[in-house]
Amino acid sequence: MSNSNDSKNKDVVQKEGSVKDMMTEHMREKYNEEFEFVSINTEVWTAPYTEMIVKSEKFPNHRIVVQRYNETGAIVDNYMDFHMKERIEKELTEIVKEIHPKSKVFYRPGGRPVPNSVTPDISISEYSKIRLPGLPVTIW
Repeated sequence: MSNSNDSKNKDVVQKEGSVKDMMTEHMREKYNEEFEFVSINTEVWTAPYTEMIVKSEKFPNHRIVVQRYNETGAIVDNYMDFHMKERIEKELTEIVKEIHPKSKVFYRPGGRPVPNSVTPDISISEYSKIRLPGLPVTIW
């Protein structure tokens, strides 16, 4: 017997373990990489999302933020921020070197999650518009 209320069940609060597993599996499928669970934030009951911290094989020294929105079930993350680091530093260093030849740009990844529409082939210019309030860089 099927449940006619299945479409309404997306608003039902799920157990912490199932949300954790769902978010971790989403990350594995999205990036084809293993992620290690670090923590899940369930303390802010008024937040419109569940937030989880994971570590990746590719970026083991960084904390990747994953958020699952309660109302829509959408899952977003800031993994691409770490993925973009090298490209951002390289491209911006080339621009800055035109003015200050001995300088280097350092990018600090780890900001807020970005939309799922952000893919590895996005331009730095487009990424900087999405990554509000801008790119946190230091010029040395």
